[in-house]
Amino acid sequence: MSRSSFFSFSLLAVLMLVGAGCFGRGEIDASTDGGVWKSLDAGETWVQSVAVPTPAGVNSASGTNVLTLAHDPSDHLALYAGLERDGLLFSYDGAAGWQRSGDAAVSSGAVTAVAVDPAEKCRVYVARAERIFRSEDCNRSYEDEIYIETKPGVIVTAITIDWFTPSQVYAAFSDGTILKSSDRGAKWTSVFRGRQAVTSLLVSRADSRVLLAGMAGAGMARSVDGGETWEVVLDPLRPYRDANRVIALAQDGQGSVIYVATYYGLLRSVDQGVSWEPLNLLSAPNQVMIGDLATDPANPNVILYSVGGSLYKSVDAGANWSVQKLPTLRFISAILFDRTNSNVVYVGLRKIE
Repeated sequence: MSRSSFFSFSLLAVLMLVGAGCFGRGEIDASTDGGVWKSLDAGETWVQSVAVPTPAGVNSASGTNVLTLAHDPSDHLALYAGLERDGLLFSYDGAAGWQRSGDAAVSSGAVTAVAVDPAEKCRVYVARAERIFRSEDCNRSYEDEIYIETKPGVIVTAITIDWFTPSQVYAAFSDGTILKSSDRGAKWTSVFRGRQAVTSLLVSRADSRVLLAGMAGAGMARSVDGGETWEVVLDPLRPYRDANRVIALAQDGQGSVIYVATYYGLLRSVDQGVSWEPLNLLSAPNQVMIGDLATDPANPNVILYSVGGSLYKSVDAGANWSVQKLPTLRFISAILFDRTNSNVVYVGLRKIE
């Protein structure tokens, strides 16, 4: 698959799978090397964490494809996995066991984004394709359908919450639109209209008024006033071919360093996204397709990124890299550090049919 067609193909696959799916003891497909994997030694070794206990027995999520991973900012053991066909899984014990909500709103279809209110852990926002749902009771129900996108073929690609003012919620879409709600999703206002799909959305941990939105082919958009006004960040990316095609954004726990994964490779900013410098990778620029990117919340020098089923790690801000191949034929679609223990890392795996 060519690099230029990867994002479009991935997005098309999600759209085709909306509403589809089954769940059980790995019967989704013949392979059982998917779901969520966990490392307790900073990525050196991995175990599959896919048990789904039920009253009838223990099912498995080993055949599922993961689109996104998220955590509860107030509880490092509370995790969420958005699946390509099978809705939402959540865990309250660090992925030792997973649960499913009994609400049909999030029990099937493609869950493309999850965000947990940092001030109220029982308030969870879940995007299922073109719809956004909200739970106020710790995943027991998702009765609040707080947004429906009516434009054909447009889905939610990201949800993020202002950590300083949690009533402010942002949602990004595959048509380049960013919406903002100041009342936890009761009402929404369009604050940005881009030309390309928004692939990632970040609220700076250094200053919640600073937002960065990565776009599929138009660089980044940056706001310093909580989304009221935006500037497109292109000029700092021009020296690096295809750096305008953004895959993922990541930041350390203080927001002092922001990393971006692009078709060029990885770049770093130490001034809240104003300027960018490239990192030297093991591969030459423009040679690999990065799946996801994460940095240790406690140490911005520790970086992880994925290519296929391999995880690349640097402990010195990108000066040197090691690589670890996971025992899977799928590719790593999501990377998540534990907030309190840097040795604990989760990855979600996915394959494209």
